[in-house]
Amino acid sequence: MKKILAIILAITPFLLMGQVKGDYMLRVNYGMVFDENHTDLDIDEHSPDLYSEYNGRDDVKNALKFSGVYYLKENLLIGLSYMNSEIAGSNDIEFWDGEFTETSLFAEYEFFEKDGLGVYATGGGGTIDFDAFRSLMLDDGQVPLNSYSDNAIKYHYGGGVTYVINEFIKLNLEISRNIVNHDGFDGWDYGSGVDRYLYKSVGISFLFGGNNNDKVEELKEIIETPVVVKEPIEVVEDTIEVVEEVIETVIETPAEVIIIKEPVRYDFTIYFESDSDLITNSSDIKITEIQKLLSIDVDYIVLLVGYADSDGNESYNLDLSNKRVTNVLNKLISLGVDSDKLKSSFKGEKFPIDTNLTEDGKKNNRVVTISFSL
Repeated sequence: MKKILAIILAITPFLLMGQVKGDYMLRVNYGMVFDENHTDLDIDEHSPDLYSEYNGRDDVKNALKFSGVYYLKENLLIGLSYMNSEIAGSNDIEFWDGEFTETSLFAEYEFFEKDGLGVYATGGGGTIDFDAFRSLMLDDGQVPLNSYSDNAIKYHYGGGVTYVINEFIKLNLEISRNIVNHDGFDGWDYGSGVDRYLYKSVGISFLFGGNNNDKVEELKEIIETPVVVKEPIEVVEDTIEVVEEVIETVIETPAEVIIIKEPVRYDFTIYFESDSDLITNSSDIKITEIQKLLSIDVDYIVLLVGYADSDGNESYNLDLSNKRVTNVLNKLISLGVDSDKLKSSFKGEKFPIDTNLTEDGKKNNRVVTISFSL
């Protein structure tokens, strides 16, 4: 069942690809690789599972993992990872040294983010190529016994925590359990069908390629229509004696271009966590995008409206919506937006945007809306 869930988690987001625009991220993790101890993989009492650090052996390996990530939504991402690592383990009879290369498709879901800290779950699947070399431990000697090379399907599941440094850099701590569908992965567990290892790591992520520039460029798409202005025809009459001549002269001035600007309306939504007025990291990035739009030297008036869902009493939610809109307004001012051009109001739960009968509807009511025209 875990395998099926992990594969579904990894593949399903690709069906949504192209429907939602998002940011990209490059991540590098560095951590420790453990061959896990699982007694359910023992063949019998004389054939216990091999695992790292058995009897205090110093055989835990270190490895780098590289990942490329695409954000489908603010809290859902998909990615492709690559790792090459050594691995080792032992029991009373044998020890083994191995090396493997894994490539995996994975998905991550962030449950929440508050004050820069987030918690997420991850799962996925892929392929693994491995070489395993077994030796006997006899009088501290090493007697070669057997080696194994093959490839197999593997999948993993796990979780971690993240910490946002700024809008471009994020740190993470992660632990994942990896299941290899081949009992020869460590050259030992004949008949068990699988083997497992843990990867505990710290990582740094670099975010790039968002929609910031797209919105600024979109703003600049204002219709410009050149209009040539001509002076009206002037009739000059000159009478000499009996003869009357009418001279019609058309005087053209140099072409003058008049720029006709059509206003472009923008509407944004800033989401908040339940019972919170704190601006999340993803919303902080969006507010910075809005500031870039407003930095263009044109006339605008910005209207901010705060809302709340129906959880709690009405007066509390009215105050909560006021705090939310005030925090967003102050953030825009701190980024350099003219306070005289910012107007705000708050509605509480009395005038909801969506229904409060469902969780999705409540989420849509925990917002501050921002509207303006340029």
